[in-house]
Amino acid sequence: MGLGTRLNDLQSRLQRYVAAYGAGRGTKILVKLVCGHGLVPIQLPGSRDSILLRPHTTDVAAFEQIFIGLEYDLPIGEMTPKFIIDGGANVGCASVFFARRFPRAAIWAFEPEGSNYDILEQNGKRFSNITTMRAAIWSSDTHVEIENPSDEKWAFRVQQASIGATSRVQALSIPSILKLAGEDRVDILKLDIEGAERELFGRGSAQWIDRVGVIIIELHDWILPGCSEALLNATKGLSWMRSRIGENTILIRE
Repeated sequence: MGLGTRLNDLQSRLQRYVAAYGAGRGTKILVKLVCGHGLVPIQLPGSRDSILLRPHTTDVAAFEQIFIGLEYDLPIGEMTPKFIIDGGANVGCASVFFARRFPRAAIWAFEPEGSNYDILEQNGKRFSNITTMRAAIWSSDTHVEIENPSDEKWAFRVQQASIGATSRVQALSIPSILKLAGEDRVDILKLDIEGAERELFGRGSAQWIDRVGVIIIELHDWILPGCSEALLNATKGLSWMRSRIGENTILIRE
């Protein structure tokens, strides 16, 4: 990326931060994200709450999508969610967004990768309605492993753990999560699981799909062809209002 392109990108980002925070605070927060190092607390728009992020990683892009671009600002009317699952929670941006918007909801956040989970756990502790687990969401209760440990922080993929794998991580099905939480339905199921949605919706989803009110999902057909088809087949026969916000496909039960 050339210097001119980088400057234009920075100017565009600054305009979005100023719109979200105001001129002074927006500029200071963007400077912290551009120039900061280590683990940096970033105040949330319109709040005294903050979230821990790693500058110069994809944490910043996730933060901008969710808190600046408002990609999870759902058109759900008067719905009052009771139970929310954040699958592929990364460092917790979506969980924190939901915790602030729906303070009476219980939010369970799942992240399989260790360095992400460490920060997710710290961010989750700041909100009494967030529960974090180092685990993946899968079609059955099993163990998985990270397939691409050298990739960007928001791009980790899981696969069924091989025999003798030393970095096995627990994976849970939706029915098992509901049982653990003592809930009978998922009001919002948010999924950004880097292609594992093909596995999740491809096998056994008929057991639980009618217990979900809203699905927010980033589909990854470019990683694993068939993700969109698996979702379509799983939701077929039920009445869903379908829309799109940013990179996310939104399905809301009518």
